[in-house]
Amino acid sequence: MKAKDFRKKAWEACKGNWGNLILVLVINFALMTICGLLGIILGRITRIIITLLFYPTIAQTIEGYVTSLSAILIYGHIIYGEAVFFSNFMRDGSEQVGDLFSGFKKYGKVFKLYFLIQLYTTLWSMLYCIPGIIRGIAYSMSYYIMNDNPDMTPKEVIKHSIKITDGYKGKYFCLQISFIGWLLLCILSLGILTIWIAPVISASNAAFYEYVKTMYEQSLNENTQDELVENIIGKN
Repeated sequence: MKAKDFRKKAWEACKGNWGNLILVLVINFALMTICGLLGIILGRITRIIITLLFYPTIAQTIEGYVTSLSAILIYGHIIYGEAVFFSNFMRDGSEQVGDLFSGFKKYGKVFKLYFLIQLYTTLWSMLYCIPGIIRGIAYSMSYYIMNDNPDMTPKEVIKHSIKITDGYKGKYFCLQISFIGWLLLCILSLGILTIWIAPVISASNAAFYEYVKTMYEQSLNENTQDELVENIIGKN
């Protein structure tokens, strides 16, 4: 499958379902806004306290740390919820808005997964930009995998994401690049087209996960069959 095939599949799935999809977009935007505002408010409060009681010279620096930390505490759960919603939507047309909040039901695991992804990606990026991008793509299926495999630990989820994206990183990169034209249209329309384009992009990414998951499972079955044939030949 090519990038256009994922986009086409997503577009066809979204047609006729814009009402709930736009609602999901609004809720997600609201959650991210709340996340950002919470970080800013906590950061300002921390800055005031430190300025009054401790060292004014470091207050601004600590404010930045607190603001960033507050975002980390919630942002991963928003990403996870979106992945769950669109994964279920692309599979069976399910439009359970409650899926957006599913990450908060397993708060600790999702937080650890998000933290590890950010940590590993940052460390790889220190080597150079390209290794960071490659690893970011390798980890991109993690939230979908955690949804399908709730018993996996965050580290196991990341390792599995690396496995199923092996050989498909270039295809995923091309898919993301293919959205550039759409994003430019969003800018030119002053954000109006985002209402339709954002859900299709998320659905396309979910469709890509279904594709690499299927290809990985097929490769495992083929390897198992090859091993059985080799064992039979060896016994004879």
